[in-house]
Amino acid sequence: MAPGKITDLSSYRDSLGWAQRRRLLINPTRARWIRSQARELSVKTWTHVREKQKGKLKLVNMLPFAPRVTITEVLEWSFNEPREIGHIEVVGGAEREIAGILERKSRTITVASKFSSQIRRFTAAHELGHLVLHRAIQSFRESPITDERLQQQRRTPIEREADLFGAEYLMPSRLVQDLYRRSFGDVLESSSIDEGISFYFAGGHSISDLRAMDLLDLAKIVAQTPPITTADSRPLTEIFGVSAFAMAMQLLDLALVVRHRT
Repeated sequence: MAPGKITDLSSYRDSLGWAQRRRLLINPTRARWIRSQARELSVKTWTHVREKQKGKLKLVNMLPFAPRVTITEVLEWSFNEPREIGHIEVVGGAEREIAGILERKSRTITVASKFSSQIRRFTAAHELGHLVLHRAIQSFRESPITDERLQQQRRTPIEREADLFGAEYLMPSRLVQDLYRRSFGDVLESSSIDEGISFYFAGGHSISDLRAMDLLDLAKIVAQTPPITTADSRPLTEIFGVSAFAMAMQLLDLALVVRHRT
């Protein structure tokens, strides 16, 4: 949107890219706290597994994280994985499929096994977010945590908080930063993409296309690209066991893919 055309907050939000809009949705101080709670749970799980193995175990060697271990062994809740859970009726008489359930009374998290491993992993991590962050609410019924659902603008604040918790639990900031730099070196500045970088990342896109691309789309390309600087052939999505969209969110939040350096 051209300067001078923004007349209200709604117009301002519409003028931003997706990643910028997302940052307006959770108070920065609370977002930092949510991330710290998620990292704390990841470290507790790592410490537990390391002690069980009676040896040295690096956190990176636990990737991709398995929420089942956190749920059943660290928190001592039950974790069920039936093929399907069912549907619930929503406003207007439509039905919504349920992929995850949290029940505090029975200390149980349930995730339907019919979905892909990426969706199951993020749905379980999302439920962990509710467990830790929203203690006053006794039960949750969740649709599959898909890329499309993560992008919905009308998601409630507590759902967005659980999404953020799940992302940080599965993709701890420091690990993402370390593995990104090991794989690609420096921060990717879209405005400075040259022929060498475009050849590696492009997938048919020209230099001008990549420079003009929405940062979310560019970050998704990075998330699915095998490392440039190491012999490991796995992209970040495979290492962390998440979708390209989920990985892109972390890359943008950590300013590893930017438009211009500040």
